[in-house]
Amino acid sequence: MTRIANDKTKYYLHLGTAFKQWFFLLPAFKLSILESFPLLDKAYTLWAVCSLFILVSVVLMQRIPLKPFLYTMSLVGFCAMYAIMTKVYTPTAFLGSVSQSVRLLLFPFYLLAFRNVNYKSLINSLSLFFKLLLLLDSASVFIDYDGRLEYSLLGLDNTAIFFIIPALAIIVFNDYSRHERISKSSVAVYLLCYIGKLYSLAASACIAMTVLMIAFYVVLSKIRNSVSSFFINPIVMFGVFVLFTATVLLLHVTPVLSVILAIIGKDVTMSGRTKIWALSLASILRNPIVGYGQACPGSFQNIVGLSIWAKAATHPHNYALELLWSTGLIGTCLYLHVFVDAIRKIYEYRRFKAIGLLSCGFTAFCILMITDAYIMQPSIIILCFICLNIKELLIRNEPADE
Repeated sequence: MTRIANDKTKYYLHLGTAFKQWFFLLPAFKLSILESFPLLDKAYTLWAVCSLFILVSVVLMQRIPLKPFLYTMSLVGFCAMYAIMTKVYTPTAFLGSVSQSVRLLLFPFYLLAFRNVNYKSLINSLSLFFKLLLLLDSASVFIDYDGRLEYSLLGLDNTAIFFIIPALAIIVFNDYSRHERISKSSVAVYLLCYIGKLYSLAASACIAMTVLMIAFYVVLSKIRNSVSSFFINPIVMFGVFVLFTATVLLLHVTPVLSVILAIIGKDVTMSGRTKIWALSLASILRNPIVGYGQACPGSFQNIVGLSIWAKAATHPHNYALELLWSTGLIGTCLYLHVFVDAIRKIYEYRRFKAIGLLSCGFTAFCILMITDAYIMQPSIIILCFICLNIKELLIRNEPADE
């Protein structure tokens, strides 16, 4: 009888933990379909605000270690800069920027509020939710949602892929850390996502997902030579992104870019991106410290000097430019404090195969950062904070690779 009672107690404790995780973290992810139902959209946003309020209240009643507190405060400062500058330059988008900021902060404050969280249970819950959301998103691509082929449950392809890449890295990491293998359901989710992006002709998304697949293979295979280690090193990939951005924007090496793009069959302007980059950079230099807030249709074109009819040019289309344009040097430095330290943590623990799978997410994400940006995506922040708590995530004492 005692054993049955103990089993029931464990079951209810597990159920309570799962409910707590889903209650606080579900509203971090915005579904584009809710925009068609204003009341549901407002209720969902209110849920996110209430969740953050509760988490902040719990944090304020505790003594928090300095280092994790500083990471969260860096993100708070970044979000504050984003919302304040949106209020200054695009007042009509202010509430939207606050909503995005609230969602971005939910996971960091959850980790602060529940410092003794069972990381194994937390990442398993996230993995299950990501699988469900990715399956629904892949299905929605084939339904021709919103009358546009490139639009899915998570939004435009160029927006959705910024959710998909970190989510897949977390799913695969969860599988390997629990079972030392990748489950068939995770492989099926990846394939459906890939087929969906091929079907919608999302070139950048397909390239990033191909890189992710190769990186996973490199980590899981027995071939761990210097070339493969170089390929999956997130520090190297982040360096490649920075070098590419600096070369194209500052040195204007168009002949080199033309050759590269000719090989892959793209036009030399990268679908007009080179003009957007040049104009974005010029507007950043006019206001380098604090930026302009959320890049919105209409206001972005007015500020950078593009035609209002350039409908696709609604943001800088490069991660570095997006950060600088939206939050200036102040916000960018605060964001990079979290992002770069997460990459440094992965490099520090790179000997462990499970951690290498998280590295794959950053590798593919750095590819995306070159030609597009969605800086308020919660899934990359979740990946960063998982990496910043990497010691707790070494669930098993896995031997380092030779």
